Amino acid sequence: MAIKNSLDPKEISFCGLKDSFGITAQLICIPNKVKLKQIKFKKFFITQFKPTNKKLSLRDHVGNHFIIRARNVRQDIKTCEKILEKMKEKIKEGLPNFYGPQRFGVRQKNHLYGKLLIKKRYQEFIKRVLIDTGKYEELKIKHIRKKIKENMHDLKKCYAILSRVPQLLHEKEIVGHLLKENFEQTIKKSEILRFYLHSFSSYLFNLALSSLIEKTKGDFSKLKNFQLQKIGYNSKIDKSTFNLYSKILKKENLTFNELRLAFKKFGIEGHPRNVLFYPQNFIYSIKNKDIFLSFDLGVGEYATILLDFIFKNRLKPKLE
Repeated sequence: MAIKNSLDPKEISFCGLKDSFGITAQLICIPNKVKLKQIKFKKFFITQFKPTNKKLSLRDHVGNHFIIRARNVRQDIKTCEKILEKMKEKIKEGLPNFYGPQRFGVRQKNHLYGKLLIKKRYQEFIKRVLIDTGKYEELKIKHIRKKIKENMHDLKKCYAILSRVPQLLHEKEIVGHLLKENFEQTIKKSEILRFYLHSFSSYLFNLALSSLIEKTKGDFSKLKNFQLQKIGYNSKIDKSTFNLYSKILKKENLTFNELRLAFKKFGIEGHPRNVLFYPQNFIYSIKNKDIFLSFDLGVGEYATILLDFIFKNRLKPKLE
């Protein structure tokens, strides 16, 4: 959109990223001085214009409304209704506030790359970010990564290949720096690194939350109003939280000191996060073999976690 309308991408403000696999709508803000030449694109369009006197930022984001259709559900209607009614009750108790799979990228490996950064294995980090594939990636992207792997000895050729693929802008940025700098300098200048480190911090949070849930034997009500730190360089944690994370870090072959140094170097802040979340306005309907769901979630809450409980039938033991 920026290119087609002669805009600097930094002039376009919004409240966050949307799932590229969903049909989504969100507000964006652009300078009033710009007359848009194009509002329809291959995968999206712009509509419902109105004036405003302020830019958008992440702080303006208060939540998301979801409408989801699950097609051709195999269970009979009575079983579906029983699960969904049970879900209504479970929502009142709260669901574990895990970070969803989106947090770990299309390849589901962002946390692994974050760990490589923490261990200062920069050469391996760069190589894996460029050539690793994932089962959810488009076939076209997998082919591009294969070409990059075959031509890692020729960075100019890799840069030319990546220049034709807008989906791999971050990989192009990394190769661009490599043409001029060594591995360590490339790491310092790459803007995308924070995503990988936040992903690793989220991964640690999920492991810590799993450990807490294990201790409660699945009784989420014991965790009501409880918060757990998502670790950053500025995190102040009590003894029990320190012990919880220390056990996890030991299994990851990491220390708190390594973690804090890396997070401080790249400016990764921590914050307390509720261990439970409570979806609002949960409504469902069943038509033929399709289930329709509607609900609202707050900032940082993942619909995939709610869907996991419903469609992977996590509630089944409680139904019997």
